[in-house]
Amino acid sequence: MKRHPAQQPVWYSRYESPLGVIFAAAMAGGVAELSIGAGEASFLTKMRAKYGYQIIEMRRPFFELFEKLDAYFDGLPVDFAIPVRLSGSAFETSVWNALRRVPWGHTVSYAEVALMIGRPKAARAVGNACGQNPLPIIIPCHRVICADGQLGGYTGGIEIKKTLLRIEGIL
Repeated sequence: MKRHPAQQPVWYSRYESPLGVIFAAAMAGGVAELSIGAGEASFLTKMRAKYGYQIIEMRRPFFELFEKLDAYFDGLPVDFAIPVRLSGSAFETSVWNALRRVPWGHTVSYAEVALMIGRPKAARAVGNACGQNPLPIIIPCHRVICADGQLGGYTGGIEIKKTLLRIEGIL
């Protein structure tokens, strides 16, 4: 995992969702992580390993995100155009930025995402980048499906992917 300077504080908070508790972490510059279904202890352990030891519980940096999540889980189309702080390879970041342009209620295939980023033979690598997505829902990797219409995988589990697609009226 890529480490960031420990002197930079990382704020975190919890959000109660229909999927269970979602933990969010943010740094100066934006939201850096969302974790669906992890316990608080494992989330904090991961954050300390990835970002350092200054992990501070604070709800204020997440007001806008949590309002958008409220609307999302109410079934309203939401544009998650909020500041984010991505930490990944250049390829992963290109995939994640492309996914942010996939609109609510639409799906794309792994191959289509590969075309979107100018790497037409990289569909499998797109799947791997989706698996490393630090911001599920904000970066809607749940909207990426197989070319044959199958759902494919999802880091949080296929049931969470199905639930997110149902919320958006896709399933």
